Amino acid sequence: MEKWKPIDSGYFIKFYKEKLKNKEFLESDISKIIENSQDVLSKSINPKLPNNNGRLSSTNIVLGYIQSGKTTSMEAVSCMARDNGYKLIIILSGHVTNLADQTKKRVYKSLDMYGWDRLEIERGKKKILTHGNLNSVRNIIDISDAMEAYWLTAKRGKVGEIYNISGKKVISVRNYLKELKKLSKVKIKSKIDNRLLRPVDVTLQIADTTKFIRDTNWSPKISFKESMLKLLKECRKS
Repeated sequence: MEKWKPIDSGYFIKFYKEKLKNKEFLESDISKIIENSQDVLSKSINPKLPNNNGRLSSTNIVLGYIQSGKTTSMEAVSCMARDNGYKLIIILSGHVTNLADQTKKRVYKSLDMYGWDRLEIERGKKKILTHGNLNSVRNIIDISDAMEAYWLTAKRGKVGEIYNISGKKVISVRNYLKELKKLSKVKIKSKIDNRLLRPVDVTLQIADTTKFIRDTNWSPKISFKESMLKLLKECRKS
């Protein structure tokens, strides 16, 4: 797999750099964090290419001492990944509950998620939810169903096979946002932020899971409504 040069001037990484400045990080340290993040991402798959050589063997590991800045590194890489077209970012934060919760709270704020915006509005800390393109249509899957699917891939999947994993619910981002607003405790105003629009966006993402279900006998168990309620309940704890 060939290395590529991720952009380091996108909306989310700029947003994150400002957060680091507000925390009084030195400019030299911020530059090093961005440089290291770009290096890590350059060794991963380029999501904008239609085909990636070695796509099944792209694995990276970052090691660090206690309080060495590992979470900061994960946040920076995640922000840069969003700017470079990654659609799904999974952070495994360990098995110690209080430390995992601490990491979750930090990452939620640092990545400026839609869900976090919505909760900030409920708490009166923010007035308007900003968003990018709402016209994309895609499958929605609950995280619990997704994790079970990944586990079954390892147990029952065929070595070297490529699978699609997705939920049954098909919905536009616009209607997803409408459903979130309905479940909110307050009225939410939203508007488009051009900085959140990708130069190129795939507006239709509906996966065919036939092969995966055939090989693993998997099926999603959690409904769309139940999944949204779970998400909001968890976020409201933070």
